[in-house]
Amino acid sequence: RQRAADLLSQAAESGDLEKALAAVKSEAKIDDVRQRAADLLSQAAESGDLEKALAAVKSEATMDDVRQRAADLLSQAAESGDLEKALAAVKSEAKIDDVRQRAADLLSQAAESGDLEKALAAVKSEATMDDVRQ
Repeated sequence: RQRAADLLSQAAESGDLEKALAAVKSEAKIDDVRQRAADLLSQAAESGDLEKALAAVKSEATMDDVRQRAADLLSQAAESGDLEKALAAVKSEAKIDDVRQRAADLLSQAAESGDLEKALAAVKSEATMDDVRQ
């Protein structure tokens, strides 16, 4: 007993006792934090919240991967000149779509006004005349 008392006294005087108690207290806090985390994970697993959270993280990581891949592809295409070609093709395609729409609008207007029927009759008449000439 005396030996233990002497050691404690020396440790208290040198500051070693305070350091040892702080370490023990810190370990106790870490154990409490670990236990709390384990309890929260267990509760989240039972309620289904853990699965939802993991799915959200997985989805988010996937979206980040997709964004990064798209950025990489755009960068590579810009460097190689392919991006400019693709944009030109899209622009050209947009012009073709505009022409198609304009033609459809004109045909629709002509059909409503009767001009389309007249034009088709004239073409049919010309075709008939060409057949007679041959």
